[in-house]
Amino acid sequence: MTFLANLVYFLLSLVIGGLLIILSIIDTSVIDISGFLAVINSDIYIKLAMTLSGILILLLYINQLQQQLLKNQREKTIVFERPLGEVTITLAALEDVIKKLLFTIPEIKETRPQITANKRGIFIVLKTSLSSETNIPDVTSKIQTLVRDKLQQILDIEEDINIKIAIRKIIYKEERKTPKETKEKDIENPTIPYRDFR
Repeated sequence: MTFLANLVYFLLSLVIGGLLIILSIIDTSVIDISGFLAVINSDIYIKLAMTLSGILILLLYINQLQQQLLKNQREKTIVFERPLGEVTITLAALEDVIKKLLFTIPEIKETRPQITANKRGIFIVLKTSLSSETNIPDVTSKIQTLVRDKLQQILDIEEDINIKIAIRKIIYKEERKTPKETKEKDIENPTIPYRDFR
């Protein structure tokens, strides 16, 4: 049905584009537009053909919109066929599972997983912030293994899961104090002038 819709849209755009080009080039006084419209209006078969063509184009457009919406919905869920029926799980639910799993690793300070799934497999991008004391090769390897094992356990699949880690920030234990923080501390513990003099 998609091929037919694409073919109709191509032919329609070709005809409309061709008519617009012809009307822009040829002198409109040569063409009797009112006479052409009168012929269309008087012939019932032409009117019927035009009406059916318009309905067909609208139906094809609606069908294509439905297919696009279904495709987008499928991309946001993973579907399993089970003996008792179909099971779907949203990618957002899996992202929540991964987020909670990764917060058990003390080196991770922030994380935001993004999952996409298609016919080629499951692809994960983990945007994370790590502690400055982190051994990045060891921790990233641990993260990838944990996430892969957890998803394979949940989804009951053996396929490889592609996991990319994007480290966005390295957080230090003691961040340098801003001038505002220093000022606030001075207000809390004011020094008394000339206190050492007697």
